[in-house]
Amino acid sequence: QPFYDALYHTANYYLTTNATAPSISGSYTIGRVSFAGITTQRAKDLTYVFIFQNPQFYFLEGRIYYSSTTSEVAICVYDIFGNGYSRENVTNQLFGKVDNWISQINAYSSNYSKLLKAQHIVCANTDYVFNDYDQTAYSAIILGKSVCAGYAKFYALLTNGAGFDCLSVTSYDHAWNVVNLDGTYYNVDTTWDDDEYSDIPYIDYFLTSDSYIISGHFREDPYYDIAPLCYSNHANYGDTMIDSSGIYVATSDKDHVFAGMDTLVSYNDDVEYRWIACNTLDEVWFEVQGWTENNEWLDWYPEKYGNYVLMCQARICGYEEVYVEKSVGIEHHPYIKGKCQMPYTGEGGGYLIGFETYNNPNGQYRYEMLILDCTLLAEGKDAWIYTTGQCLVPETSFWTIWQPIYGYYWTLFRVYDADGNLLDEACYGFENIC
Repeated sequence: QPFYDALYHTANYYLTTNATAPSISGSYTIGRVSFAGITTQRAKDLTYVFIFQNPQFYFLEGRIYYSSTTSEVAICVYDIFGNGYSRENVTNQLFGKVDNWISQINAYSSNYSKLLKAQHIVCANTDYVFNDYDQTAYSAIILGKSVCAGYAKFYALLTNGAGFDCLSVTSYDHAWNVVNLDGTYYNVDTTWDDDEYSDIPYIDYFLTSDSYIISGHFREDPYYDIAPLCYSNHANYGDTMIDSSGIYVATSDKDHVFAGMDTLVSYNDDVEYRWIACNTLDEVWFEVQGWTENNEWLDWYPEKYGNYVLMCQARICGYEEVYVEKSVGIEHHPYIKGKCQMPYTGEGGGYLIGFETYNNPNGQYRYEMLILDCTLLAEGKDAWIYTTGQCLVPETSFWTIWQPIYGYYWTLFRVYDADGNLLDEACYGFENIC
């Protein structure tokens, strides 16, 4: 343990600083680390395990220098990462991408879906291609091409970062992962599950037992002691499933809403999507877009102003019982562009309150502001305590000054057409408790 900890401390220094790596015999290294108290062979075994179990140290080579005489070992650093400033730039780039992916993983609620999302990310962003750095996470994350070692280290970085206990395991010619899901360890082989023709991977080697995955997966000796054995396939193994991290609203303006649902499926299944909505003004659900195959996007032009609950339902084609739904709130105002409430510093004090519309054709719109006292409302009393009435204005904005007493309030902003028909309304809550 002291030797392993010393390796970690030394490597972490070069991860977190822009110090230039020291050179030994013409090669960059992380410097000499003592392994006094253990055998040379044990030190070599631990060093190779350390390199594989710490994918965050992407700059480490598989080459080491060691001396039985001085009981020291030094891990080599790839030449392109020897310079501290170059390495710092790569570190920021690599972990920026990793942190973004971890956020996507943690957007899911179930641990199963989180591990599956991590598998999807690895396979969608990595091609199986040999290269000079294919034993590192750098090759998979930055270059987008690697071999099994890069796949396994990529997966370990994501899942460990998302809070799982995940190890990388090797045989004499292959690498994969062992991960803990809800107290049980399973094998995950992202390399063998990668489908070169699709961003959606297979699930043949996702959360499997040692006996199932044994072909091509004979662990090297150190990993029988380090990685827990996997005794069973996961209960969901081979099942068709669908999950979602939620709805992404790309655009929500005065004219339309453009949104999409992020879905996660167990394999490359066809998915149907249906969109429904409810305006909180009348609380009636209606269909916005019927079941549509393999199109997770909605381009919607609401016919009425208001606060909507927008829901997307998704299901696997042919498996109506395999189903997920998510919702999001949408505030749609086709006429009201913005509203403002701020302290008024002029004579008498109070609040300067106003709102703006996108236009005011021929000055015909009528503007109105009303204020509701939340305390009176809670007491069951008449709570509307202030109104401007409907007013004509020459521009596109309307302002008033109001001196409230201590309390909590809602302002209701309304705009009408020339005939007095309500076009749009919006609310804004504020407090005067200082």
